[in-house]
Amino acid sequence: MASISFLRLRERAALELRGLCKSSLVMAVNSIKTINLTIAGPEDIGGLNLLTSIVFQDEFSGTLEVETFNEGLSNHLLRVRFGAGTSKSHIFLVRIHGRTADTLVDRNFEILCLNAYYQLSSAKRLYAVFKNGICYSYIEGSPLPLPCMEEMKYARLVADELARFHSIPVEEIIEQSKSFSFFSAHPKKYLFRPTLLQRIRDWIALLPTELPTPQETARYCDRYPKPSQWLSEVEYLEQALKNPCSPLVLCHGDIFPRNIIVSPDETSVTFIDLEYCSFDHSALDIAGYFCEVSGTASYVGYGRYPSPEFQREFVAAYLERLRKYRPVIDLNGVNGRSENEETENLRNKEIDRWVREADYFALACHMLWSIWAAIRTTNAQKEYDFLYCAITRANAYFGMKKRLMEADQPLQ
Repeated sequence: MASISFLRLRERAALELRGLCKSSLVMAVNSIKTINLTIAGPEDIGGLNLLTSIVFQDEFSGTLEVETFNEGLSNHLLRVRFGAGTSKSHIFLVRIHGRTADTLVDRNFEILCLNAYYQLSSAKRLYAVFKNGICYSYIEGSPLPLPCMEEMKYARLVADELARFHSIPVEEIIEQSKSFSFFSAHPKKYLFRPTLLQRIRDWIALLPTELPTPQETARYCDRYPKPSQWLSEVEYLEQALKNPCSPLVLCHGDIFPRNIIVSPDETSVTFIDLEYCSFDHSALDIAGYFCEVSGTASYVGYGRYPSPEFQREFVAAYLERLRKYRPVIDLNGVNGRSENEETENLRNKEIDRWVREADYFALACHMLWSIWAAIRTTNAQKEYDFLYCAITRANAYFGMKKRLMEADQPLQ
């Protein structure tokens, strides 16, 4: 924990040093401050002071306390607090984006999605966007431990929050995107259509041809699929997922354990890090959760994919909650009662269909994150072996594909 003394004189000096004034720094867009400011990193005291003074204005005085969380693989996440023990106490989060991740993330779309998600709860707020990061509400709780992901107590909470997340009105996001952009001069046009396979193709084009050392390059060339092989697998998935039954929604896209925050009383969860949000079929997020239940690359990778019973129970819980949040959505007969009472047999068949669809989306998850990790090998922190992650998830993809083909249970 680092303490940072704050004085108005230092704030003014920081402003003068940057050759800026607050009025020229800030623009408000839909109550979100956009700040022409770059924060170099967790040690950029002047930048953090300036950001805090702009966001909280006269409420900010006294001491800044900054704690750095290092669990993320792409960004710096800081928990910032001032006014502890006073009526002006505030605690909030600052995320400083990593440079490599920026090539893979649509930051403008992320902000639109984060703002839409936070609008579902008055307790959470996106305060500001700065040139290389965001400032937003602190969420009380702790990340969901990996072993807990396969406990149905927590899985039901995740299923509930997924259903709620998938109820976000996408029309509002698309409409807002027409009016403004946070990170470019011109708004980008977003279409409500699946983006998963195109994202994978785009990322394949970014795969490196060599890594920082000859040893890593040899390992990469020997053990990692070539771009042409991945492109062939994308065509396979395109056919396999031609007619999905799950609805097109706003997906979180990265249901990673540390992106799931469990409330202190363990009655709810909240998702964080919406960098990889996309318009896709909801089974993608269900599949993402199943993949993470089975392990992560820093764990003993991907050997414990959830049992069929667990998958069915999770899907059933998800569909039950989705009926609550989106009562008019078409779930192919699973959406509660129709004019004729639905039979249990039909319900079971539909749940089985969702589980089978999630299996094929799990293939896409393994492929996507394998390619992501391979791209990250070229400019990443040395304490994390992204190449191991890339190879492990590629092996998980081909292993799961083999099992699905042997089971001979296509979606169509």
